[in-house]
Amino acid sequence: MKRNQNFDHNHSQKVLSCRYNMDTNRAEARFEDGTTLSIDCIAIEDEYGNTPAQRAELDWLLYNKPLEYAQLVLGGEIEHYLSLGCDHGRLED
Repeated sequence: MKRNQNFDHNHSQKVLSCRYNMDTNRAEARFEDGTTLSIDCIAIEDEYGNTPAQRAELDWLLYNKPLEYAQLVLGGEIEHYLSLGCDHGRLED
């Protein structure tokens, strides 16, 4: 995962909450110390949503579990998560 040079991934701050802002298409993660980090969801989808199923999974995760979305993105685990072939976002026949 390409990391934001301004974000120190190894710091000890824990993500306490995250909410998706539909107006800006960003996930806003709040840390223990009160700081907030804005995640550009379009950039994440462009980087990791290589198939319609992966894009649907990213959307499902963002809408239903934004805290987990932020933790996976910030922890560099989103690519691994998508490689597991999760099907939350799969359309039913």
